[in-house]
Amino acid sequence: MKKERSYMDSVHFNGRVWCAIMAVILIGIPFLECAIFRTTPDMRALLLGLIATAPMYWISLLNSGLQLDHTQLQAAIQQAATALATAIAGDCNGQYPAAAIEAYQQELTAAEAVNNKADD
Repeated sequence: MKKERSYMDSVHFNGRVWCAIMAVILIGIPFLECAIFRTTPDMRALLLGLIATAPMYWISLLNSGLQLDHTQLQAAIQQAATALATAIAGDCNGQYPAAAIEAYQQELTAAEAVNNKADD
């Protein structure tokens, strides 16, 4: 049975797959062309090309254990929760449509879920 992934997990997984594919292409294409044309690669040129392009793909392999600081997110969540607690539904000045308050609550819940997942 196939395991359902969350959106963030699926994006992360797909990013890792594409990073691996790009690594194979970056290294494999020069050697494939050499095999087709029955020649040897210019290792100096290949190395210089890899040094110029490969680092942008390395970062996704290196940041797996990266711990992010969520203090700004937590502060924004607290500020949003305070604003939501004081929001009044209505049509007068200083009041908000009920649908806007509900949408704001949904966004706050989503932000809290991101913050809680980051703490795992």
